Amino acid sequence: MIRAGTLPLWTPSILSGYPLLSMAQLGLGYPLTWGYLFLPGHVAEQIYVLAPFLLAPLFTYLYLREIRRTPLAALFGALIFGYGGMSGTVCSRACHRCGSLSDSGVSARCSSQRSQHIEL
Repeated sequence: MIRAGTLPLWTPSILSGYPLLSMAQLGLGYPLTWGYLFLPGHVAEQIYVLAPFLLAPLFTYLYLREIRRTPLAALFGALIFGYGGMSGTVCSRACHRCGSLSDSGVSARCSSQRSQHIEL
C-alpha cells in the first residue's frame, strides 16, 4: 500500500475490513519495519531482528555517559542491559522462565511446590 502511494489506514481485503494504521501488531510506527519499504525482504528481516541487539547497548552506553557515569561503568551497564538476562537468552522469545539463573531456580521451586497437594 505504501509503495503504491496510499496510507495504510484501512484494508477491505481482510474480513469485512481491517484497520491497519492503528494496529500495534503490524508495527507501522516502529522505525525498523520501514526497511521493508526499500530493502529486499530477507535483508530487512535480518536488520529487523539484529538491530535491537546492537542499538540497545549503544543507546544505553550513550545514556549512561549522559548522566555522567565513567566510561567503564557505562560500558558494563550497556553490556549487561543489552546482553544479560532476558535479551541475552536464545529462548527469551518463547519461554520467559529461562531468562536467568536465578529465574530458573525460582521456577524449579515453583514447580516442586505445584506438585504438592494442598488439602483443606
